[in-house]
Amino acid sequence: MTVGKQNRWIWPAVLGIAVVALVAIALNREPVQLDPNTPEGTVQAYLQAIGDSDYDAAFELLDPEEYEGCSPADLATSVNRGEPFTAVFDTENIEKVGNDTTLVPVRMQFGSTGPFGNGWTQWETFILTDRTGSWLITEEAWPYFVWSCREGDF
Repeated sequence: MTVGKQNRWIWPAVLGIAVVALVAIALNREPVQLDPNTPEGTVQAYLQAIGDSDYDAAFELLDPEEYEGCSPADLATSVNRGEPFTAVFDTENIEKVGNDTTLVPVRMQFGSTGPFGNGWTQWETFILTDRTGSWLITEEAWPYFVWSCREGDF
């Protein structure tokens, strides 16, 4: 084999190894951990708690005035167990409304993805209010459980 023929295979081999390395890095990296003292960090903690089935922790991040009459059990009964989800934050469109309210848009991806997956996407906007230094989720938070625990208020 001549030197020219050997060199033709070096670059494709190097490129193949580089692609495999980049895919391995992408699959093994940890998700970004947002600052829990920010509105988007609060939403991330809320969604992580729901994903971990820790409904007590998720409920702690909801405004107690807004969710009066509700409990973590109400939240747990509204979550579709078994359906995986991921959340992608639209950090460029986080909007401050006044001094103490922030809107956090999140693209929720449900189900399995890929060419044979049956996944679907839904946009949610979480509304958070700063209550004495802590961000709390107000108004109707995903997964829309308030109607089941506050029927008389509607």
